[in-house]
Amino acid sequence: MSVLLYGFNDRFFFSIARKLLEQKLPVSHIVTMHPHEFSDPVFRQVTIIDQHNLSYIQSIRRLNTKSDTALSDKIIEELFETESLFLSVTDRLAFFPQSVRSRKEVYYELLQFWLDFLKKESITTIIFTQTPHDGSPNILYGVAHSQKVRTLFIYPTIIQDSVLLLHDYKKIEKIPRDFKKGASINSLSKEIGSTLVSQVFATSEWLKKSFELNTQANSHKSFISMILRIIKRNLNFSSLSHLLKKSLSFNSIAEGTIFYLEKPIHPFFEYILVIKHYLHILSLEKLYISLSQTPRKKEKFVYFPLQYQPERTTMPEGGVFCDQLLALDILSKSIPKGWYVYVKEHPRQFVRTDIRLHHFRDKHYYAKIRSYKNVKLISLDEESRKLIKNAQFTATVTGSAGWESLQFKKACMVFGYAWYSGCNSCYKVGSVEDCRKAIQDIHKKGTTNVELDVLKFLLYYKKRFITSSHSEEIARRSSLPFDELAVNICEAYKKHVV
Repeated sequence: MSVLLYGFNDRFFFSIARKLLEQKLPVSHIVTMHPHEFSDPVFRQVTIIDQHNLSYIQSIRRLNTKSDTALSDKIIEELFETESLFLSVTDRLAFFPQSVRSRKEVYYELLQFWLDFLKKESITTIIFTQTPHDGSPNILYGVAHSQKVRTLFIYPTIIQDSVLLLHDYKKIEKIPRDFKKGASINSLSKEIGSTLVSQVFATSEWLKKSFELNTQANSHKSFISMILRIIKRNLNFSSLSHLLKKSLSFNSIAEGTIFYLEKPIHPFFEYILVIKHYLHILSLEKLYISLSQTPRKKEKFVYFPLQYQPERTTMPEGGVFCDQLLALDILSKSIPKGWYVYVKEHPRQFVRTDIRLHHFRDKHYYAKIRSYKNVKLISLDEESRKLIKNAQFTATVTGSAGWESLQFKKACMVFGYAWYSGCNSCYKVGSVEDCRKAIQDIHKKGTTNVELDVLKFLLYYKKRFITSSHSEEIARRSSLPFDELAVNICEAYKKHVV
């Protein structure tokens, strides 16, 4: 038995790794961006792998120089879905578009490496910190499933201090229709417990953090103020660490920009990239504002808020609907005559300084949305919760708006693999036929029916919820002790590994 920990990159997961070793879990390898954090004697027998070497193209090309493993047509064909996902995910890993040929080269190198690694190291379990979504971990996840290696990862929920531990993000169990048949709201609430019930209908720290980020998203809209902030914070032209999240050493392969598939560049050129992206986003936001409308009173509509991209919630958890226009096309062709789909862009999609966003919206994206006669772009100033309350129902790929709809005792529709899609008032759809049938069912559901479904979902999943967190930041915002949250997830890991 041998356990690989992948992506243990913050103090919450450093603490978890330590506790797992102290409790004699057979951890043999740890993949991390911060190898120096694992110099303590407790990690003496563990092989520490620098995650940078699995991320940057220069080091990836050197991975298999001594490998005796060759890829076969069978394994490549078996992992076509993984390859497709990798090609989509890696749009976030290069500022300048990379050819499919060059990205396939990277894919094949990583695929060969992980096949060889799992075989030679006899890995039996891989623990990811979250749904793999950043290139190399996507490939490892796909290879692990093909080789029957157990995978585990934390799936965050929007319930305070509650996470799920999953083997497969596509397998969210639906609540049996006859579960607690005939039970009342009061009896279900008592069985669940007042603490969990109150948390479910409250705003979690994660959601509060999201609201804060949305509010702050465009607090610096002036181009001049943007330039002044760059100069003020980087008078010595060291790096754009506050913008690019990682420090840059000009000749270093181990520490490049966030764009792993490009060579490290001088900080001066990063300034240029940021300015280029700033102008791109500025023009897109102006276009969006010119195309957007204010909701009309008494108009029947479905609310479809776009999700921030790139993020794990669309890639990979959205499946094929990481292209949100595919979901919108289905909605437009499914809703009754006289209804509209209200589409509102995610506030953080117009953040000026997050250059990872560069490839995920363009003018054609919004033109496509406007091309539907029954679809309207809604002003960014409109409050999402008000739109959720007034909609016939809310539809999303996997976003928090679906859960907020359930909190308001209104049914919702999802296209991907949302953590709450096990609830029977959440309809997972993938076609016009699915969507039309779901709309018929939603019409029959009153607020009491939805509330009962939410409570049944909570009761059914109660023993699966783990009182823990999914990151250092969210753990520190909890009212529970940091150490307790770490211990709880360790205990859950052990049950699945030992």
